[in-house]
Amino acid sequence: MPQVVKKETISRILFTQEADTKSAIRAIPYINAALQDPLKPSGCAASLSIALALVVLSYRELPEVSSKRDGLRATLYAFVAAKRTDEELKAMWQKLGRCTCKAAKDKTSFHTQCINSKKPKLGYVDVTEQFISSIFLELLLILDETDPIPVHKGNAKCWPNRVSDLLPYGADQLATTLLQWYRMLPDTQIIRLTLSILKVCGTLVYNAFTQSKIINLFFIDHTRKMADELIAIKSPTEFYEASQRFAFQSFTFTHFFKTVISMESIWRQAPDVNGRPAIPVMRGVETKAIQLCSLICYILSSPYIIKEPPFDEECPNSIMDAQAFATILFRWYRMDQAPCKSMPLHPFIVEYDRYISDARSAASISCHIIASAMYSRRFIYRCGGPTCRVCFTDPEAVLKTCIGCQTVRYCGKECQAKDWREGPYAHKKLCKIMAKIEQGYESLRGPTDSVQRVVADILTQGSVHRQAIVNGLVRGVVKAVRFATINDEEFNLVLEWATKDGDINWMANRDFKVPAEWDPGYDDYEDVVKRIMRSKIYHAETGELFLFRM
Repeated sequence: MPQVVKKETISRILFTQEADTKSAIRAIPYINAALQDPLKPSGCAASLSIALALVVLSYRELPEVSSKRDGLRATLYAFVAAKRTDEELKAMWQKLGRCTCKAAKDKTSFHTQCINSKKPKLGYVDVTEQFISSIFLELLLILDETDPIPVHKGNAKCWPNRVSDLLPYGADQLATTLLQWYRMLPDTQIIRLTLSILKVCGTLVYNAFTQSKIINLFFIDHTRKMADELIAIKSPTEFYEASQRFAFQSFTFTHFFKTVISMESIWRQAPDVNGRPAIPVMRGVETKAIQLCSLICYILSSPYIIKEPPFDEECPNSIMDAQAFATILFRWYRMDQAPCKSMPLHPFIVEYDRYISDARSAASISCHIIASAMYSRRFIYRCGGPTCRVCFTDPEAVLKTCIGCQTVRYCGKECQAKDWREGPYAHKKLCKIMAKIEQGYESLRGPTDSVQRVVADILTQGSVHRQAIVNGLVRGVVKAVRFATINDEEFNLVLEWATKDGDINWMANRDFKVPAEWDPGYDDYEDVVKRIMRSKIYHAETGELFLFRM
């Protein structure tokens, strides 16, 4: 018999008990004891949902609760990460859904609101789903605030204290477990939790997640599924109410791209002889990913999209990220080359691609290449010393910026001295040239960046902020050339450095061999776009949108 509970019940209980310190403190050992055996939890989902909600509500307000939270978090994660067969997971799910608690009639317990019903009625929700989703949400919020560096070093002050806390049975088993949970509850929360684990564990789980197809299922297929559900809605009111779930999935989709591209930029090696692209996880779904970016731009730019915080800020940010990621994939995979066919994309994406790949002026391209190289050398976590790998192996190594050019960074004096005198692009030759360019744009000057800031890839910054700095540097290059601050010889030298040694041309992948056949993408994609263009939900005045092709 499935257990259900009225939607307003938990909110009402929390409202009446939110100041009850004793209830919150009592809830922690209750949850720990109930979930001690992950295969056979002793509590029911309704009482556990209420207990967990009370604890979460009290974390920041009650020190007595906050001091005991690590043990609870470890219990919740152990429950999620436990090794189970599919049959054991289903049995556990069913057990949580039945209230057989002896204390169900005790008014001082967490069981007083348990309601049993053969058929859930309107206004009721499955409490097992409610409880599992609340665990996922609690864990992902914790991991989103976790600094990966002390976790990898094994000396974090709060849970997770070390990587092994997140990988009790290894990365492959974790991927299997997450897929099992998704099959039971295909919800955005498990996808967001997976992304949070990827951010903290990095390359330790990257291959396992890729090989298990978890990335394609969670971030490609699920996004398309939710887009289809929203596009099928014809009423603006229903669209507005349903758009919150798609908006959350869109944020997760774009944040996943930021995470993967950042990891590849920091740890990747140069493309191998087979022309391995710098974003290998997207190979085979590159067309689908670009098409999804286009659908995100269409849906999130609807005048009927949800606008309450945080959606009022996150939706525009996701649109900008989607247009940037679509362009990156399009150029990385050389999809401008035959035999790749053109595809209709949102005008935002086409305009963005034309902006950054405008071939009308060779001088304009050269200035942009130099500006992008200087930006990347300033903000990517990389030492400028020839062959130095310290920043790839020691994430706590603090890079210091050259005082002269405020662009190139070094892990120490030895690398700085070596780079100053060695190679065709010795910094002794480039420093003054970069300084002249930088003088035309002052935003690179400032206090030394913290490790937390520079360890991020350039793409983890907001696209508007990133593009503003690059554009400012482009103006600095143009100004230096126009007013003869740098001569032709100096311009050609810094351009050659940017092209060959700057490690910045993230919009091109010259070593990638154009394949005989591309990922075809979604068969019905163009039909979906036509449906969007005919719908007034996406354009309130005419029901039409301009359509460009790439």
